[in-house]
Amino acid sequence: MDERLRQIYHQIYSELFLIILLLAAASLIIKTLVYGQTLPQTWFEYVILVGSPLYRAVRRGMLGAAGEQTSTKNFAIRLAAAMTAAVLLILLAVYLRTGTLGNGALFAFLGVYLVLMLVVALVGKKINSCWQKKMDEKYR
Repeated sequence: MDERLRQIYHQIYSELFLIILLLAAASLIIKTLVYGQTLPQTWFEYVILVGSPLYRAVRRGMLGAAGEQTSTKNFAIRLAAAMTAAVLLILLAVYLRTGTLGNGALFAFLGVYLVLMLVVALVGKKINSCWQKKMDEKYR
């Protein structure tokens, strides 16, 4: 197989990966909001949504290709936007299902969720920068 054909296949697989990821997210949202399903009933979507990015990160590290470096300002803006969107979606889903937001357990869950999201993002950024430093030293 020549290089041009191989690149076309990689582009197709990349697009397929994105489509599957978006369909899993849509399926999870629909199952949760419309049908009121719980975590045990939506485990397959969680496996795809959590496992796919983890697999990509691990595989990227194994192949020695660190992700793109973003500035701290861009990273902070993206992280704040993602956290805000996640909280608003969770609050909207709870409000549409129950009709109220007056539950203390909900806000405890959101607090833990935000802390975990922040820790994962910061650890991921640190791991990515370490991989990038190793690659810079290797190819210097």
